[in-house]
Amino acid sequence: MQAASGDSFTVSATDYLVPHLPAATLSTYEPIATSAAQVYLAAQNTAAASLIASANEFLATGFSMSVSKNLGDPGLAEMTGDKYPAAAYVSNDITVTGSFDFVMRPAQAYRFEQFARLEQIAIGVQVGDTAGSIVQIIIPSARVSISGTEQDGAAAASVDFALTQGSSATDAAAFSLIYK
Repeated sequence: MQAASGDSFTVSATDYLVPHLPAATLSTYEPIATSAAQVYLAAQNTAAASLIASANEFLATGFSMSVSKNLGDPGLAEMTGDKYPAAAYVSNDITVTGSFDFVMRPAQAYRFEQFARLEQIAIGVQVGDTAGSIVQIIIPSARVSISGTEQDGAAAASVDFALTQGSSATDAAAFSLIYK
């Protein structure tokens, strides 16, 4: 093995290793500022780093999400390779659905029109704007139903969504909840 400083060392079976974790930077007492909430809309399968960008941002006014897992996996226990082929990857039948509302400035209306015609898009949500008090939700692929509305005299939209696999090869790549 090689240490970070470049020095080499070896570890034998009788050595005692102590893991080290740096101190967390997350705030434990401060509430997350919900006044700083944005939704991000982009083309389906957009990477998280490209999704959370000011060019994709809309001002969020409401957000709700439900994560549900089917309690039973019938047949999974039988996929041992004896009677049926062994299961290399079996979906856990987890569904993520929700809705959000946002308002838009007149200059953003053309971007909204792009997404209003699509059935599947990438969705990002960020609540908070101070390091240690930011929550991000990244959904690279979601089936959406978008409708335009008006809220307090401003153009607004309401979006219902359901997570889809898109180009994600695993469940972990299809949904991210990040605390920063």
